[in-house]
Amino acid sequence: MEFMSKRVNYFIAVAQEGSITKAADRLCITPSPLSKRIKELEENLKITLFERTNQGLSLTKEGQHLYSDIIAHYEELNRIKDNHKEKRHIQVGVYGPVPPHVNTVIDYLLMKNPALTINLVRLTPTDGVNRNELNRLNLLFSIEPLPTAPFSQHLCTEERLLLLHPVGNKPEQYRSLPWVQSTYFSETPIFKHCHEQLQQQGFARDLMNIDNLHLRLNLIRQGKAVALALESMLPIMNVDESECSTMLLSNARLTHHIYSNVAQLNDSQQVMAHLAHQGTQQWKTICPPAYMN
Repeated sequence: MEFMSKRVNYFIAVAQEGSITKAADRLCITPSPLSKRIKELEENLKITLFERTNQGLSLTKEGQHLYSDIIAHYEELNRIKDNHKEKRHIQVGVYGPVPPHVNTVIDYLLMKNPALTINLVRLTPTDGVNRNELNRLNLLFSIEPLPTAPFSQHLCTEERLLLLHPVGNKPEQYRSLPWVQSTYFSETPIFKHCHEQLQQQGFARDLMNIDNLHLRLNLIRQGKAVALALESMLPIMNVDESECSTMLLSNARLTHHIYSNVAQLNDSQQVMAHLAHQGTQQWKTICPPAYMN
């Protein structure tokens, strides 16, 4: 038995996407049956809900009234469904590097419900984070804020960025070395911004994308590269000060975001207490942004 009418889901998806094709992709169906269901809904209501424009489909005046009448109830029903449905499978997305708090939260989820199956998805920065991807996720770790987020909870914290460079090299020597970063970090706006600023300070532009952490660290130890790193990653990287040195970059910070619809994470105070116990970062709750259409 469906928790909510399919026709309502279909109408909301088309209204928000402005396209039958995009809405069908979001709903994981083909465009033909979706178009048919929308026509059936229009026939039953005896009104025209959409009109075709150069930009795609837009709501008619009657369609806008219907959307305004049901969207708040639709979102509340989705929230109730997510809170009360026992989730045994959770889709987790990571945008950017994988900091330690990702594992901390996942361990917390498994502690609360050992029967959970967690599927971790790495979001490629070059593709961006679009609404279709977000709608498939229950939990998202991101180093970029989301302008539109269909999530009920949002936690964030700031972290400093460090420069990793070979020991013994003078500043003019390590500034000429190429950068070595993971693709998941080097393609993000925050890295590109820092990279550009550091070039203005005399650092090299050359960049090597290597996703293997140990290989990146070996290149730095051998005096062949430099890298930006999260301060929280130092214990995991096990940096030997005799081989690799760290330098705090002034004003180089990024903000971690945790977006969630997972029932086990609804108590944000308890989650933040758990995160604080496991690390040094101070987390805070942010009111979720309104879902923009």
